[in-house]
Amino acid sequence: LGHAFAAFRFNQKIEGIHLHLFGGHTAFSKKFPTAKIQFWTAIAGPIATAILAAGVYFFLPVTTGAIHSFLIWLMWSCVAITLVNLLPGSPLDGGQVLASIVWSIKKDERKGAIAAGYGGYFVAALWLASPFLYEAFLGWEITAVDIFFSAMIGSWLFSNARLSIKIARMPVIDLSNMDVLHQLEIRDVARRAISVNKETSLADALAQMRTAGAGSVLIEDNAEIIGIVHEKFLEHPSESDLVKRVAELAVKTNSREWLNFRERVLHNPKIDPSYIHGQWVVVDDANAIYGVLHRSDVSSRLKVSE
Repeated sequence: LGHAFAAFRFNQKIEGIHLHLFGGHTAFSKKFPTAKIQFWTAIAGPIATAILAAGVYFFLPVTTGAIHSFLIWLMWSCVAITLVNLLPGSPLDGGQVLASIVWSIKKDERKGAIAAGYGGYFVAALWLASPFLYEAFLGWEITAVDIFFSAMIGSWLFSNARLSIKIARMPVIDLSNMDVLHQLEIRDVARRAISVNKETSLADALAQMRTAGAGSVLIEDNAEIIGIVHEKFLEHPSESDLVKRVAELAVKTNSREWLNFRERVLHNPKIDPSYIHGQWVVVDDANAIYGVLHRSDVSSRLKVSE
């Protein structure tokens, strides 16, 4: 809510607030136009949590019993969340703050995102090591449960940091060519796709794709689409890749990221017009899968039109 409030103050559109196992995040409809807006929108989250902690502290003297105990727990939880969220690494808010500062100094948004990604590696390593650091420096007795949860969260932080660096290093599409895409509908560039079981080898999946005359491969598990075979494995797979399971070569997807085939390419908030990165599942009006939109499909259309 802190992020959303700050974004509204800067006239930034909100796609939604999504809750998940690790808390949640606020999704924005487009990239931030300046480092200043990104900075204040990012830091608004920790500020909101700190304000909540201060508000709870104010009410402690007038409470007793179970309510008092609950408020103490809530206050210290908010303090902990505030401090953790300010750690300087993606995907934490502190990573976005760091990215904004580097962006402002270097006048390059991509350098800011890369710096935040490397900060995320540091935070992930710190989190993975945290149980052993507590034991060594504070004398706490750690358990297998402590190690399991630190490994789970540390792995999540590492994968998100890696993704932010990967996205930041993708080539930027020349904005002067964006008018080419304004009239382009998603179905004009989407590839027809087949779906295969997650245990299928890449070689078998590619053979099925070519037999069906398709251009992409979706990965299925228990009758649900869970991913897309990354486009780099469709055209020039290595010998070692061909024997791997498609699940190992996937870009994860979920229904929140799916696009309707009738929409214009640049009229969908899930497609970043500055980078055009990623892969998306394309569905028809009945929400049945129509195909897949790959980044290279959009990029190649730009080149053809130049």
